[in-house]
Amino acid sequence: MSASSTYQIVEPQLTEAIQSSYDILQEFSKEIRFPFRPDLDSIDRMLRNHKHYCRLVKLGNLCCGGILCLKLTHPFNDSVSMSCECYYWIHPDHRGGTHGLRLIRGYSNWCERESINISCLVSTESSPSGIDKVYNKLGFNLNERTFTRWSI
Repeated sequence: MSASSTYQIVEPQLTEAIQSSYDILQEFSKEIRFPFRPDLDSIDRMLRNHKHYCRLVKLGNLCCGGILCLKLTHPFNDSVSMSCECYYWIHPDHRGGTHGLRLIRGYSNWCERESINISCLVSTESSPSGIDKVYNKLGFNLNERTFTRWSI
């Protein structure tokens, strides 16, 4: 089912944001082959200790994905605010509608309301093709590529 009109974008209460983020990250970490699994206590602390933007994509009661971004100060200048994506993920069975785009637009609007100076989104090797073009269309520009070596 990919009719975007049946999907709802919801702002969860804190406890649902914590549990849903954990569940989403369990699935997301399999897709991008993280060498570790998310920790519920770490997610709980992160959301309780940082201002954040969390929205879920729901089809009825089923959580199909979401976005989580944190508001932080820049590590090199405390007067510069920034927001970093922790995850932006839609389950593969539910990709293809406009709900993912609605998540990113909502995030962009939140950054403006919060007067965030730098907002960051991530594109991984497993991101759907075309995501970079979507990011560019919404005003995000490629700034760097990250190479990772895991020692876990």
